[in-house]
Amino acid sequence: MHQMDVTTAYLHGDLEEEIYVKPPKEIPNQSGKIWRLRKAMYGLKQSGRAWNKRLSHDLKEMELIQSKANPCIYYRKTKSFLLVLDIYVDDMFVLTNDDAMMDAVKARLSEQFRMTDLGEARHFLGIRISKNEATGELYLDQETYLRKVLERYGMSDCKPVSTPCDPNQKLTKKQMPMDSAEAKEMRNVPYREAIGSLLYASQGARPDIAYAVNLVSRFCQEPRRIHWTAVKRILRYLRGMLTVKLIYSKGGNPRIEGFSDSV
Repeated sequence: MHQMDVTTAYLHGDLEEEIYVKPPKEIPNQSGKIWRLRKAMYGLKQSGRAWNKRLSHDLKEMELIQSKANPCIYYRKTKSFLLVLDIYVDDMFVLTNDDAMMDAVKARLSEQFRMTDLGEARHFLGIRISKNEATGELYLDQETYLRKVLERYGMSDCKPVSTPCDPNQKLTKKQMPMDSAEAKEMRNVPYREAIGSLLYASQGARPDIAYAVNLVSRFCQEPRRIHWTAVKRILRYLRGMLTVKLIYSKGGNPRIEGFSDSV
């Protein structure tokens, strides 16, 4: 399970439109001239799409199949090996059970693009990856990311709580009328920013806060003091549960379970 990075990825994209730009000021004797772009560049709205199309084309040339469930995942499976590539803009996550295939994929990609080989994956998009070689267990956690979140919102030394939300508290959009003091206070509260930080964690390695984050995200339009207190409770919960990990065991018989209240 290795990680690679494409250097200046957007410059590899091919343009479908005719685009003209003004020359850089540092280049002399270009007054009154414009340049036609031959390739995509950073700053163009279509550069991301152009890069993705180029990468997708090259991966399919390598006989990889694009997943229908997730278009950012490409795979190839034979009787002897399984190869999976997970793409996030210019970051690549390469998984295979064959060392020779890993080397071959890296070499092929390096022929097409300027690549940085980051070796065995340790961190990916704010998620720390570790494993137990003896048991074959894989661990995912976001401790480093969450410590930064707590520091950002002044909650590094807060008192931990055991649950991410208060079961006895009912949050609604129509709480008591907001007075001028509360309105002034809430204008300086980074409510939406905090929701975004927590939402990212809930969709990563911390599904245990998913319900609580979904609840407080309903009040982004006009948050009240009580809603901000609920957000801080999630942060207090995380403060006491920073080292919690998702654990993926080798083998076994995985079973998906779901729970719901009455409908």
